[in-house]
Amino acid sequence: MKGLYIHIPFCKSKCKYCGFFSKTDFTFTLAEQYLQKVVEFIDIFGINHFSTIYIGGGTPTVISWQLFDKFLLNLSKVVDLDDIAEFTIEANPESLTKEHLEVFKSYSVSRISMGVQSMDDDVLKFLGRVHTKLDVIKVVESINKILPKAALNMDIIFDIPKVEPATIIDTLKTIISFAPEHISAYSYSFDTDFLPQNFEVEESQFLKIKEILQMNLYKKYEISNFAKEGFESIHNKLYWEMKEYLGIGAGASSMLFKGDKRVRFSFPKSVDDFLEAPYITDFEIIEDRAELLKEDLIFGLRLIEGVNLNVLNNRYGKLVEKIIKKCDKLLNENFLYFKGENICLTEKGELYLDFVQQYLWEL
Repeated sequence: MKGLYIHIPFCKSKCKYCGFFSKTDFTFTLAEQYLQKVVEFIDIFGINHFSTIYIGGGTPTVISWQLFDKFLLNLSKVVDLDDIAEFTIEANPESLTKEHLEVFKSYSVSRISMGVQSMDDDVLKFLGRVHTKLDVIKVVESINKILPKAALNMDIIFDIPKVEPATIIDTLKTIISFAPEHISAYSYSFDTDFLPQNFEVEESQFLKIKEILQMNLYKKYEISNFAKEGFESIHNKLYWEMKEYLGIGAGASSMLFKGDKRVRFSFPKSVDDFLEAPYITDFEIIEDRAELLKEDLIFGLRLIEGVNLNVLNNRYGKLVEKIIKKCDKLLNENFLYFKGENICLTEKGELYLDFVQQYLWEL
């Protein structure tokens, strides 16, 4: 299984919490040149069969529907789009038009991931979003009408400074009322690196969010992601299950296999560099078995099902026993627990994920 990630870095405005590379000053011509370069690079790598495609950003739908149509047509010439298990496009409510949706339908897009974040107009302004509650309502209606078979993911942000917890819960309940197949819930404090001064982990709304979602049949399968039965994001799970993915675009990262080795590399966070003097950076070949094992464990723990120890034993042998013995502190202090053949995060471990990952990496 191999995934393709395409980064479209253009946005109408930069949200104050966003840590992804994006660019707000761009023209139609620049976007067209960029998308053509993306297709050229995919062709250069010579991989035309993928299990999943994820077009993210930035805000991909800030690109006009006409240009998106041209881009997907060109993409179809270098990538087989007929045998994709999941084809996701990120969108924002203010820029996703009916024309976009018609284009997506013609290329069998199977999943829309929409950045809602809040259903309160004052909170949206605080976050730097440029859409309104009404925009969300209208675009959900359009998605249900034009792409009724596509899975819908809706993002929400919680733990927002100076925003009453009740306001966040109201947003969550409104999002649930739209009946999306998938909901991603991100902490403003942890997931966005905007930790308020004197903020304590125990103050997080994380457990309340989790409780409400699970009561409404959204099963938590990854640290920030909940889905109705059978609607987990296949592409996102690729990252945590250490499967191969090719990332194309300014700021995009890749991990490909070369035998038992993992090859990682990225593109610079610069549209100009991507267009004019394309090169890859952060190139790294990981072959040390202890390091590979720790990656499997650290990334795999993001999944609620945890990491299967039998799989690790078959892959790494006695190294697994040595690492697990060094996990006694995390087990004894209720950050980790054993569930059958798997090692998993406890709820406390989920709250303190960064600490758990750092501890394991330093073993």
